[in-house]
Amino acid sequence: MAWKDFCEDIAKTVGSGQSDSNSMSFGGLAGGKTRDADGTLDRVDDPPDELLKWLLALKLKCKTISGVDLVYSMRHAGGKNTGLMEKGQFLIALKTVFREFTFEDWLLKAFTDHYGVGGEDHEAGGKKLIAWKDFCEDVDTQDMKDVTPELDAINRAGSAVLG
Repeated sequence: MAWKDFCEDIAKTVGSGQSDSNSMSFGGLAGGKTRDADGTLDRVDDPPDELLKWLLALKLKCKTISGVDLVYSMRHAGGKNTGLMEKGQFLIALKTVFREFTFEDWLLKAFTDHYGVGGEDHEAGGKKLIAWKDFCEDVDTQDMKDVTPELDAINRAGSAVLG
């Protein structure tokens, strides 16, 4: 199925510019790494350090406090099988799934900037689509050993501000 990999490489809108032995890549148009070690399509780079703490806070909420299935929630909020969803749908889903949290504007913008793909959103800025599967994967890959007392307190609170 090399044609499928080729089509995914062409469809990839943001590449890491790097390749490793665990990635499948044709280079050129794809701009580098196209698959994670587990074989899933990787549309965005690894999250920047400024997002890791907040991704871990979301994982902690999903895994220990509320038992949220983030993939299921995003898919039913409009996430497509392609791993993409409209930016507005993503923001609504994030605020709905994690209704205990109040997200600061800078954090929402950081999420949409990092996971944004596709064409330019001339009205709101950034990109029109969000790589929701990559977002869910990045939440899931956070290490629970990195939970700090601050994050634990945020997650145990009835409501909290993230960011």
